[in-house]
Amino acid sequence: MSSMTDSDYHEDTEKLPELLKQFKEFQKEFSEQREDADLENEDYILPQSSERKLTKEDLADIKDDKWLLKVARNEIFARYGRMFKDEKLQEYFDSKDWYEPIYEPDEFDEYMVSDMEMKNAKFIKEYEDKLN
Repeated sequence: MSSMTDSDYHEDTEKLPELLKQFKEFQKEFSEQREDADLENEDYILPQSSERKLTKEDLADIKDDKWLLKVARNEIFARYGRMFKDEKLQEYFDSKDWYEPIYEPDEFDEYMVSDMEMKNAKFIKEYEDKLN
């Protein structure tokens, strides 16, 4: 078993700026693709959840519907290709033209979504929890 030397650590650390740059480019490209898909198909419960911070006014029409809140929260992750263990939820997203399943639930990393999207998901979850 080999151990990491200071030299190895330094070399790996030097790669971080390039990896970060590649990740940012991927994130930008993916975001542009999502925006194009959003324009082509407005088949979302909360299409703005990936564009701006949600408000309670955004949730006014669905705040009393546990299923719609759950779908709205999970469409944030579905936009990135996350798949779902909940069969009903998976069937819902499979029916959407914009949805492309890529990541099994255990493979999906929440760091793929922006901070704003994660805050929106938590905001929606607060409403879901009120109905439980």
